[in-house]
Amino acid sequence: MKQQRRGRKYGLSTLELSTAKGMIFPVEIWESLCEAASLSTIEVCGGLFGKIIDNEIKVFEWRLQHNAAQGVNAFAIDINSLCCDVMNADGDPLRLLGLFHSHPEGEPILSPMDKYYMGLTSLIWVVVGKGGVNSSWEIRAYAKINGRSNELSLQKL
Repeated sequence: MKQQRRGRKYGLSTLELSTAKGMIFPVEIWESLCEAASLSTIEVCGGLFGKIIDNEIKVFEWRLQHNAAQGVNAFAIDINSLCCDVMNADGDPLRLLGLFHSHPEGEPILSPMDKYYMGLTSLIWVVVGKGGVNSSWEIRAYAKINGRSNELSLQKL
């Protein structure tokens, strides 16, 4: 009897990251991440779940998690609590694609600590922070590709 090969439950392979055209967020999730960040004085954090479709990283769900560090400049998350079965509206399983966290007092760029921890995982790191002329909430995504931190292109749909 042939055993069926199961897909990755979390993270992305080097090939998936290097061939990805970008990351797509539904407007509702984008706005919810910005709202969660704006309502907190500490870093908010959690997981982003979705699929790779036609070389695009598509986010379908997000889960807010407790920040065990309770810090303005730090977050700590139990990754095992995010590795649960998450399904989309059609009942299809979704994969943990990345982690998100906010920078309540800063721009949505990777800190040295972010870069270090991102390098230990195969997950995308999404940062929500204040930027731009109006200091409005912005989202940026990063991935470690071939040993370097790269910013991914983002699209709201």
